[in-house]
Amino acid sequence: MKTGTKVIIGIMLTVTVALITFRAIDHEPVNTLPLEKKVEAIAGNSGCTICHSKGQKLPWYSNVPLLNGKLKKDIKKGLEAADLSDLYRFDKLAKSVKDSSALLLIRDREEILKKLSGIDRVLEDHSMPPISFTILRPGSAVNAKEREIMLQWNSIRRNEIQF
Repeated sequence: MKTGTKVIIGIMLTVTVALITFRAIDHEPVNTLPLEKKVEAIAGNSGCTICHSKGQKLPWYSNVPLLNGKLKKDIKKGLEAADLSDLYRFDKLAKSVKDSSALLLIRDREEILKKLSGIDRVLEDHSMPPISFTILRPGSAVNAKEREIMLQWNSIRRNEIQF
């Protein structure tokens, strides 16, 4: 087989894999889901929880020698910037905020409000996920509808925990 043919086949395979990956990742949550489940799906599908939550299942490329070091650094930086482990664990914090917001300590309220404001900021300025992440996960960027859902959820949570 000629080199030109090999290159064309390689490009076609790469584009096909990228499109399949994009279709597999880029899903808006179903309208019939409750808001909390939509947000949970968005945070998972867009990859927020990979870098901003502890103990997440790492993507396939975390085992690739040159990429695993970068991924570990990104996760460390992501956790330092915003640890969302509790914020998007709907079995824990979201229910406790909703059911017993009066019991939250002022320090906890301030921390949650700070996290929600940070999420709003990165959603509005489109700074997350970074380009280096979206290159390996086409379709992981939050689209307009997903952004609207996330901002709505953040607003509801903010109202529930404020005095």
